[in-house]
Amino acid sequence: MKQMRQPVPDKNSVLMSEHRITMEGIRNIRDMNGYMNTSGRKIADGRLIRSGSLDSASVNDLRMLYDTYKVRFVIDFRSARETAEHPDPAVFRSKYYNLPVLASDDADNSMQRAGETGMYAAMMFGYTGKQAYKRFFELLADSGGETVLFHDSAGKDETGVAAALLLSLLDFPEDLIIDEYMLSGRGLSGEDTRFDVFPHPLEYALMRAKVEYGSIVSYIKKELSVTPQDIQVLKKLFLV
Repeated sequence: MKQMRQPVPDKNSVLMSEHRITMEGIRNIRDMNGYMNTSGRKIADGRLIRSGSLDSASVNDLRMLYDTYKVRFVIDFRSARETAEHPDPAVFRSKYYNLPVLASDDADNSMQRAGETGMYAAMMFGYTGKQAYKRFFELLADSGGETVLFHDSAGKDETGVAAALLLSLLDFPEDLIIDEYMLSGRGLSGEDTRFDVFPHPLEYALMRAKVEYGSIVSYIKKELSVTPQDIQVLKKLFLV
C-alpha cells in the first residue's frame, strides 16, 4: 500500500498567511492566487476564492466580497438541508448556485457512514457528487473570468475536492494540491502553523482516480464531461 505523504514545513511550504482573507464572520476563507503550476503559470489574484459557509457573514464581509474581491458567482456545495437551516445571505448582485455534493436522501450516504475516506469517495465517485462537480466546471468556464467563490460548511471537504480537481486540470503538482488542501486546518484553527487535518481521505480518492482512470485529469474528462477545449478555457480565465 502506498505510504501517504506527510508534508514537512520548509521554505517552499504553502503559507496560510499568503492566502488568508480576514473576515468578521466567514471562516477558512482564502484566495487561491499565486500558486505556480508545472508550466510556470500562476492563478490570478482575486479570481478564485474558497471558504466556509457564508451564513454568519457580516454586512461588511459581504460588501468586501462584492466591492473589493469582485465576487460575482457564489457556488454552495452544501446539501439542501444545510442550506435551508443556514442559508447564505445574498452577496449583493452576485449569482448564487447551490450544487449539493452529498444529499441527505442519496444512496451515497451509505458510503459516508464508512467515515471520511468513504465520504470523499462518495463525493468523487457518487452520482450526486459527479453531477455537482460537472456543473461546477461548467459555471467556471462560463464565468467570463469574473471572481468565483465556492464553499461548503467548513470550507474543507466538498470545497477541498473541488479545489483539488480544478488544480489538477490547471497542471498543478499533486504535492501542492495536498498542501493547499491542508491549509484548511489553519483556516479552521486560526493558527498559521502545520495542523491536524490528515490528508488521507483526499489522497485516497485521488489515488483511486489515478488507478481506475490512469490520471486525475482522465477521470475529470470521462466522469465530469470536461473537454480539452474546456480545459483551455479554464486556463485562459484563471491563469496568468
